[in-house]
Amino acid sequence: MKQAEFIQMMADLLEADPEAIRPEADLFDFPYYNSVCALMLMMRLEEDAKVTCSPAELAALRTIGDVRALIARQAGLEA
Repeated sequence: MKQAEFIQMMADLLEADPEAIRPEADLFDFPYYNSVCALMLMMRLEEDAKVTCSPAELAALRTIGDVRALIARQAGLEA
């Protein structure tokens, strides 16, 4: 998954401006990030990035950078 695709996926999911999608941005600071959004994130990771995410891994995600690192570990994120 290319960086631009990742940013757009996260912006769509979080209903945020793509410029707000920075590695240090806390997922819980986005108004639309809740348990339903977290489940949608897990589904999008599987569909778009071909990454499987366990409930424990999902619960450990705190920042945009954490999501990116998960993808990088499993699928290889292009810059």
